[in-house]
Amino acid sequence: TASSRRKVLLVNTTRDRHLTDFLEIIRREIAIDLVIFCPNIASSKYIVKDCEWPEDIKQVMIKRAQQNELDWHRTCPDIPALSFSSVEEGIEHIETQAESSDLKTDVLITGSLHLIGAALQVLHPTFLDDGGRDELYTGTLSSSS
Repeated sequence: TASSRRKVLLVNTTRDRHLTDFLEIIRREIAIDLVIFCPNIASSKYIVKDCEWPEDIKQVMIKRAQQNELDWHRTCPDIPALSFSSVEEGIEHIETQAESSDLKTDVLITGSLHLIGAALQVLHPTFLDDGGRDELYTGTLSSSS
């Protein structure tokens, strides 16, 4: 059933777009259990081809993700939110939570095409190398039983 699945939103926006209205629409349509904000940085641990940003831009994007988290807490204090410095860190958190739970986890990645590209690079590292030929990640994170 729908209530036996955990719903996680992984989100970011670019430039000075505000998430409040966008997230309110999503919140009305989907019962969200956790919101994760992260910049369009695939990984802070290694360089990802075609996904690298200058350091000053990275810092601006990280601060924006942190500000989005603060804004979310003010707007929606009943739904937990976290921010991370990269998509990889956000996905690792989601995976850790999924592994420690009996609930399957559905993840909606939205807000920026750059974010989706970074997530694809983390979830399927050869996606950008092979042109993504019919190999999109379409799985559901769940604990291994």
